[in-house]
Amino acid sequence: MNAINLHLYLVLDAATCGERLLEVADAALQGGISVLQLRGHKTAWNKRDWYDTALALQPRCAAHGVPFIINDQVDIALAVGADGVHIGQSDLPPAVVRRLIGPEKILGLSTHSVAQVQAVDTDIVDYIGIGPVFPTRSKADADPAIGLDGLAAIVAAKPLPGVAIGGINTDNVARVRAVNPDGIAVIGAICGVVDILGATQSLR
Repeated sequence: MNAINLHLYLVLDAATCGERLLEVADAALQGGISVLQLRGHKTAWNKRDWYDTALALQPRCAAHGVPFIINDQVDIALAVGADGVHIGQSDLPPAVVRRLIGPEKILGLSTHSVAQVQAVDTDIVDYIGIGPVFPTRSKADADPAIGLDGLAAIVAAKPLPGVAIGGINTDNVARVRAVNPDGIAVIGAICGVVDILGATQSLR
């Protein structure tokens, strides 16, 4: 298993950040995020947009010692030398992605239920995303919210590190951390605020 510090995981969402994407990344890295994942704009981005943005982010993350993860796009991750890939339940199977990226890169998988968590092959996947904990506006096709009770059930059942995601912000982060996931992942709580550095430090 490839180790990863999930304490404060930023999903840098192109649709939420807009033209501030690199500005948000710089401030969040300065503020102390432990992982940065690039989630591209599903409808507005082509492969060159993915590549150019990932190419700009990779050295920024490396300079801070923060793992750089690409959402779904295995080819982009390999093209820019990203540290890993995060996939969902409807993407390529984890075993296929692992074969493509090799044993050294980080592989994350989104999960939404205890059954999905119990089906994870810990020889292939390095960490899981757990959620959405609360309703979220950052993903149009998000699964139903599992709530704190659902999060607690998955945390109790998980066989590998897990990061809670979905609607987490400075108002509810203490309640989420009390359930003891290995970390929290946020989108709007950093991408959608004016004081990016301050929000990052507060969440950390």
